[in-house]
Amino acid sequence: MATAPDNETTVNAIFHGIAAYNVRGGETFPLQGVATKLLNKGFKAEEINNALSSMVERGWLEVSGSPLARLTKLGYEAMPD
Repeated sequence: MATAPDNETTVNAIFHGIAAYNVRGGETFPLQGVATKLLNKGFKAEEINNALSSMVERGWLEVSGSPLARLTKLGYEAMPD
């Protein structure tokens, strides 16, 4: 990427990565799988981590330190179409 994406662009990319796993609110998905997809698209680890932290703060994701994260019902409702 020529310029660093803003946080909302990275959040949207994470949502699209989650959507690839057909996850609904309350379901888990492989966090590393989503992160790897973004890294392969040119996002930096710091950008991804900042966006994930933002999503947790908004109540959209629950991350427990395991390889899986949970998309909350609120997060599912916030996903772009």
